[in-house]
Amino acid sequence: MDAWMELVAALKEGMTSNEAYFKLQGKHPDGTDDPEGIVLLDVDNLIDFMLIAKWSGNDGAPVSGGDGIRGIDNWYAFRNRDERNGFRFIVSDAEPILAKVDVEIDQSDSLKAGQDFSSTNPPYIWQLCLENSECRMRVADRIHRHFFNQGVLTVDRLIERFDFRIQQIEDAVIAESARWGESEGSAFGGGGDNQDLPLRRDEHWRKVVEYTREEYLPKRSDIVLAQLFAQGLYPDLEPPTVSRSGEGADTQWTLSAPNGDIVYTLDGSDPRKIGGEKSATALSYGGPINAAESVQTIKARTFLVGEWSALLEWELVRTPANL
Repeated sequence: MDAWMELVAALKEGMTSNEAYFKLQGKHPDGTDDPEGIVLLDVDNLIDFMLIAKWSGNDGAPVSGGDGIRGIDNWYAFRNRDERNGFRFIVSDAEPILAKVDVEIDQSDSLKAGQDFSSTNPPYIWQLCLENSECRMRVADRIHRHFFNQGVLTVDRLIERFDFRIQQIEDAVIAESARWGESEGSAFGGGGDNQDLPLRRDEHWRKVVEYTREEYLPKRSDIVLAQLFAQGLYPDLEPPTVSRSGEGADTQWTLSAPNGDIVYTLDGSDPRKIGGEKSATALSYGGPINAAESVQTIKARTFLVGEWSALLEWELVRTPANL
């Protein structure tokens, strides 16, 4: 609780400066680790928590509520005080998602709950952190990681994971139906006076499965991406894309972008320094990359007139002949 109070107090002092923002993460103002600093917040986890809440349309999470005051429902926070870990957040009790909400739902409204200490919550922390330009850049990077290049919120990956879960639980749904199928007006049936009782797997559940797979999953990511862009959380400068040619020692990776200059690294570091300058280890792209076996990742951004794109992180998958 002492650490949580310290986190909340620091947030309310303001996150505009890099000194304040990185101090929460146990870092110096330039983003490098401060061994003497106390780590209070896992920023990547906070961002991912919020992206999942927004993407899923979770109407039972603190991100929800048209009046902007709902803030204490269905989440947990934890922190290992024996390690250099900041607070991380977990989604809880999230059945009002996917087919139970409108595929167009937009949960971009600001949340008032959190102004009082007793109702502090992840979305309120998120709002305060977004005052900082480096945090917004990191949000853009996490969006690109999850919404593009076979990330977890791309359609193929969503459907693959959904199908696996459906196969896991389709027998158990019979027992679920036996327990809840005749609960008129419950959240599980959601029917009220119009509910066709009793709810059964083949007549009802499979229809929801089909809708979710054929309608919700293929459409939702593009809708949420547009919402995030409208909030100014994703740049309009497109990141580089990557393609591969050749085999074994002759393997090459080609980067391309419709606008701007491509800047990249092969040492795992960000080509963009905190503050917006080009990193000392960054390279200007001039042609296909033939990376040594020791290189595992290409990190690249596009730069145009003082603006940076989100970060492309590309794991180099090698053929057996090149291992």
